[in-house]
Parts: sequence; C-alpha cells; structure tokens
Amino acid sequence: MGIRYLLIIIGIWVLSIVIRKALRQRNRRPPDPTHQRQPVDMVRCNHCGTHLPAPEARQKDGKFYCSREHLLADSKENSTDT
Repeated sequence: MGIRYLLIIIGIWVLSIVIRKALRQRNRRPPDPTHQRQPVDMVRCNHCGTHLPAPEARQKDGKFYCSREHLLADSKENSTDT
C-alpha cells in the first residue's frame, strides 16, 4: 500500500516538472512577427460611408469605395446627374 502512494507522489512530481518546463519554453519563445500588424490608413466609402482599410478599398478618381458594386452604383448616379 505504501509503495502505491509513493509511486503516485513521484508521478505527480514528474508531471509537475514536465508542465513547468513546457510553460517556461512557451514563455521564452520570441513573438511571431506575423501577428504584429502595422497600422494602416482608414478610408470612407464614397457611396455608403463605411470605413475600411485603404489597401482593401477600391479607388476611382480619387474616391474610395468598399466594393465593386458601390463603385459602379456611384458611377451610374454621377453619370445621370450630369
């Protein structure tokens, strides 16, 4: 009976050492540079007013649009106004 408890205690001790070692290695790893985003400029859709990152926006004549549909819709509205 005493040997069984001794083996359980040794097993728990070994397990705690393994867990602590794994946690230390995880904390020691340098941060992944792909997770660090650089700030980007935000622009406003000329049709609906939605703000979106400039690289994702569509642009025509210095105006920004959130989608191709809004670009076309705004072009149609402007062509009927003139």
